[in-house]
Amino acid sequence: MTTEFDPYDALVPVFIRTDLPKRLCQIGSAIFLELHGEPFLLTAAHVTDELKNGTLLTPTEAGLSPIEGYMAHIDLPPEVSRLDDAVDIAYYRLSSRSANEISHHFKALPQARTELILSARELTVCSASGYPASKGKKNGESLSSEIFSFRGVVAGQETYNNLGLSQRRASSFTFTRSAQCI
Repeated sequence: MTTEFDPYDALVPVFIRTDLPKRLCQIGSAIFLELHGEPFLLTAAHVTDELKNGTLLTPTEAGLSPIEGYMAHIDLPPEVSRLDDAVDIAYYRLSSRSANEISHHFKALPQARTELILSARELTVCSASGYPASKGKKNGESLSSEIFSFRGVVAGQETYNNLGLSQRRASSFTFTRSAQCI
């Protein structure tokens, strides 16, 4: 028996609440997934870096709630900027309570639906989806967002060489005139 699963159901917008200045806004996305039977949120380290400024929140049945659980990220030496970080990965091993609350709106991506790809060049087409901060809107006390997705042909080595780009920047996407995705 095959269970249908829409990957967008696992895509979670991430918000931040700060006190100084007092604000509430969307800052990124996370993937809600299950690994070895445990609930996780996988996001970018530049998103969790914002913990120094406030509290990270996700939509739950009760509204926006703090993410609870153990957080780990790829830390950097002081001389390296996050902008130069080719890995940029962080995750939360969610508490049971936080996972249950997030499950009100989202479904965890089953581990069987995941695959580690070492290079997008192994594929012929790539897709990326998320809730970019630019799509987050605030109208009074109401917050909204929309999913942004795109797809492109994976660039060949020659395109990287011609544009002087590094394949190590896996989290960056550029489209060339021929619609190749880098």
